Amino acid sequence: PSPLPLSPETGARGKEYPPQGERGKEYVPLSPRGGRGVGGEGAVAVAGQCLAAVYEPLRDRAIEWLVAEYDKEPAAQQHLRQALESRYQKVRERAAFELAAKKDAAAFEALVRLLATQDQNRQRAVIQSLVTLGDPRTPDALLDRLENDPSGTACVDELLSAVGGFRRPENADRLLALMEKNPKWREKAFNAVLAISGHDQPIEDPEDERSDRKWEERQHPRRDAILARLLDRCFALGETRLLQRLVPAARWARGKEVDPVLALLVGHSDERLRQQAIEAVGWRLRKRQGSAEPLLRALQHRDPVSQFLAAEGLARAKRSEGISVLLAAADFMTDLRLRRRAVLALGELADLRALDPLLKMANEAGHPMQDAAAEALGHLGKSDKAEEIFKLLERFAKGQGSVAVNALNGLRWLNTHAAWQLIRQRASEPGYWPESVYWQRGHAVELLGYNDEPATRDLLLRLLATDPDEEIVNAAMVSARRLWGPESLEPDYAVLQNAAVYDGVIEESLKRVAERGEARRLFEVLGKTFPEVEEQLATVLLGRHPPPVAEAQAVINGPAAPVVRVAARIIGRAAAQTAGPAVASALAKWWTAWQERRQEEVRKNQPAGSLAEEITPCLQALLWAAGRLGVGEETLLAAAAAWPDDPYYRPLRLEAVTALASGRLTEPVLAALELAALGSDPEIRTVAAEAIGQHDSQRASRLAERLLSDRVSFNRLTRHKGMELENMLRTAAAQVHYQGVALPRLIAAGDIDGLTAVVKNRKLPEAARLGAVEGLALLAREDAEARLAEVGRDEKEDEDMRKAAWRGLRRSKRARAAAQQGRPSPGPVEV
Repeated sequence: PSPLPLSPETGARGKEYPPQGERGKEYVPLSPRGGRGVGGEGAVAVAGQCLAAVYEPLRDRAIEWLVAEYDKEPAAQQHLRQALESRYQKVRERAAFELAAKKDAAAFEALVRLLATQDQNRQRAVIQSLVTLGDPRTPDALLDRLENDPSGTACVDELLSAVGGFRRPENADRLLALMEKNPKWREKAFNAVLAISGHDQPIEDPEDERSDRKWEERQHPRRDAILARLLDRCFALGETRLLQRLVPAARWARGKEVDPVLALLVGHSDERLRQQAIEAVGWRLRKRQGSAEPLLRALQHRDPVSQFLAAEGLARAKRSEGISVLLAAADFMTDLRLRRRAVLALGELADLRALDPLLKMANEAGHPMQDAAAEALGHLGKSDKAEEIFKLLERFAKGQGSVAVNALNGLRWLNTHAAWQLIRQRASEPGYWPESVYWQRGHAVELLGYNDEPATRDLLLRLLATDPDEEIVNAAMVSARRLWGPESLEPDYAVLQNAAVYDGVIEESLKRVAERGEARRLFEVLGKTFPEVEEQLATVLLGRHPPPVAEAQAVINGPAAPVVRVAARIIGRAAAQTAGPAVASALAKWWTAWQERRQEEVRKNQPAGSLAEEITPCLQALLWAAGRLGVGEETLLAAAAAWPDDPYYRPLRLEAVTALASGRLTEPVLAALELAALGSDPEIRTVAAEAIGQHDSQRASRLAERLLSDRVSFNRLTRHKGMELENMLRTAAAQVHYQGVALPRLIAAGDIDGLTAVVKNRKLPEAARLGAVEGLALLAREDAEARLAEVGRDEKEDEDMRKAAWRGLRRSKRARAAAQQGRPSPGPVEV
């Protein structure tokens, strides 16, 4: 049977197969923690004994138990290691695989022995387990299996791929030797050495222009010496195709170890490889301070393209040895792409000998190299024809098409104040333009990233904050990141103000400012952004720990309602008493502003909230914060009594009453709360009643009778001690409309006399008397039952009343019997 399949990435066990003989039946694994198993030391001890059982499914189950307890019981680990020496082959294999999944080094020797199997499926599973185990001895063991393979059953691809995956430089020599030993293994061994060198990874900055190298830190280290040895070995073996794969990595490599091999390739007989190598050497001359000697030799090559590539590399490195080749190429090469490159290289060389030919090309309408010449001329701005060059580029830049775009590039290389002013002008052109002009504007925005001047920075921030076109904003973001650096949040603060690109670049900026943004700057953006971002920034500020109280206090009296709202929430949560005067001042200001706007709405007969809606959340937050800090009592009192009949004002009134109830209850405050408790809003009544009942029992006693029609408010008002309510409740119990409030209180107090008085008062409505009968029945007491029996036997009573009394009596007795037997019973009513 095949071994248990394993995952090389996670080491997790694959699909569990039921024991042979049970396949086809429902298979329920026994878990050491489940209902059919035992756990802890007991399970480990039993499992250790079961490893030697005759019954194979029991041995499998024992390993499952030990694996489940591996991380909890050291004894389970010991039993699994001992299972590697079991007399049963399947137990040895299963234990090795499971220990590898746990990254236990004890599995290494057992897996190496299993690696000798001729069954390639089992061999692949063993390789995967060794990879999962991650033992540093694994690559040598895998190479041993490959080199000592008399049966020819080694899984070559998997073995060499696994060796490369360990990226151990110690294995490079053996792999390089394998490339020479067996041509069939050459490419796989090549891939393994390339992985060890680290140059199999993508290069995120192929032109090496970024100052930020964090992308390299996230990758495996690059070993240029191993790459150079691989290049040399491929060159010695004549592997042109493999060399072509290596040249891009050698071109970019930071070390100089690859330079000698690239110098050899410059004279290679294969045209494509030779040209590729010449370009790489030219790039390294410019970016890595490489040697120019290989390029000088290539200038003498009989291949004109090789000559051109060498001259281009020299020119871009500011060396003029190949200028004659470039001048000839610009005029006579048949490949227009190479002619264009020759013109641009002449521009980068900035040799005055190229000035007249470039001017001739640029001034000739319809010339195929006109646009390239326009860009190239920008490099010659220090010549005596600088003024003529600027005027030519200015004329081109105000036009359309590729010539205009290349003229902008020329202005960038010209690098004068007037040139950059013209680029900024094209970048800031408003409105929508034909596609050609639109493309030109976007390119101008991209070029701004190379001009670190205050005017350019201001323009980029304005474009990020206001431009309605997402592509322009993206281009501005790239340029801004180049100027401010990748870690700066200035571009993010700006783009968060741009509602037009909410679904575009804003998401990443929100994430960045949430992680690292200063609270002061977040408050600034909050006052300029739009609702969707407001809520997210508010969440970020409110979630800061410790809360930014100082920054909130600095803006609490600002002009922006969203900023004041968040600042009030932060100060209120922190209960920052030092900010109390600032909160009181802001509350008075915004309360006045709200009233003025609301009055204007009424005066102009406008819909409620059309003017005041923006201020309402801000004023709510200030009312709440004032209550938390105990400030602004005068404004709170006015807010609690204002606009009594305005439903739109209700949330503010509720907030004001709540703030008063949570603060210091002075006599004016209690008077205001009493008025609120008698108002028409049930929620406000409840809040006010709760506060009065908790702090002023005498006032609460006077107020209680007036709240009998509101059960919730009444209960909140009267649930505190020190209040005399018995007479009032007895009187209220005789009125049907108040029984819903009074009867539960009388029942809870066990007031038999009060309930009986209502029952026996024949002047009361029948409904009121029946309610009192039900109250006596709910007491479930013998003395209450005696009163019910008395009513039931009274022949002067109405028949319905007597029946209700007998029914209540029976319910009361059943309830008492249930209570005596321990069964649930209704019991007295809780209030």
